[in-house]
Order: sequence, then structure tokens, then C-alpha cells
Amino acid sequence: MRALNPKDHDSLQEIAHIHMKMNTLIEHAKLLEKNHLWFEVEELYLEAQHLSLHTGEGMQVKIINEQSDLENWHRLNYKIDGLKTKFPYLL
Repeated sequence: MRALNPKDHDSLQEIAHIHMKMNTLIEHAKLLEKNHLWFEVEELYLEAQHLSLHTGEGMQVKIINEQSDLENWHRLNYKIDGLKTKFPYLL
């Protein structure tokens, strides 16, 4: 993600916050995966996936998604689909 206006401090802080939260969710999911807590793992990956392609709030676009954001979304989608294949009761 990058700010439409690179001098917009609020947008830059928002992007940093989104990345920090997304990475924290992914790391937490990886830890829970080791303990086989599949339902919780799926929820965390879904939440991280939602953050990976930021749409923003309101009518004004301030943040632009980049190719790496789309790749991250697909990586998380692949992980979620793998969990659903292994554990169909998560559906």
C-alpha cells in the first residue's frame, strides 16, 4: 500500500497501522496452527486477508493498493482454502 499523497502523514500512519495489525494476525495464526486450533486460525487469516487489500473509509481515496498487496491477498486465500480442504467443517 502507498499513500496517494506521500506527504499525507495520516495516510502513512494508517498504512503502517494496517501492516502492523495484519502481520500480528498472521503471526498469531501461525502459532495457533501449531496447536491445531483450526477454527481460530481460519478467522485470523480471514481478518488478515481483509486488511491486505485496503479500501479505505469515506468518499476520498487516500491509499492505493500495490501488486504486493494483491499477491499477499492471494497467498492468504490459498492458505484459507487449504484449511477448508483439510477441515471442511470450517465452512
